[in-house]
Amino acid sequence: MRKLFLFLMLFLGGISFCYANSADDILGQWATEQEKSHVEITLDQGKYFGRIVWLKDPVYATNDAMAGQIVMDRKNPDVAKRKIPLVGKEILSGFRYDSHSQKWVDGKIYNPEDGNTYFCSLTLDKSGKLLVRGSIDMFGLLSKTTYWEKVNK
Repeated sequence: MRKLFLFLMLFLGGISFCYANSADDILGQWATEQEKSHVEITLDQGKYFGRIVWLKDPVYATNDAMAGQIVMDRKNPDVAKRKIPLVGKEILSGFRYDSHSQKWVDGKIYNPEDGNTYFCSLTLDKSGKLLVRGSIDMFGLLSKTTYWEKVNK
């Protein structure tokens, strides 16, 4: 009986281990906080990237100097890139999956709201939300975490 119990515990433990994050679990579209945009995460040559594919407000509001025009990357520090539309803009770059920590690390995130690029890591929580942690320092000491939800398609 003990052997059966031990076998079942090991077997069930092994099954639960199999359901841990896999590297490609983040592929697909994610809604950013307050569903301001959708970001599609893709894999290219072993690295993960994300690009804006949808905006809640794709044109500037009537009270904006650019009212009615397509939303551009107007806070980009590179003046030449300020006329590039945000839809299609790559904002996540260079992530690799670390199977030990079950995180996507060594990436960068570009914030079009302030025009800055930050160090970033990504983690899937148990509920399936993607924790996006951007930081001004590579150690994550001065950071902010946002939660993205998978877009069902």
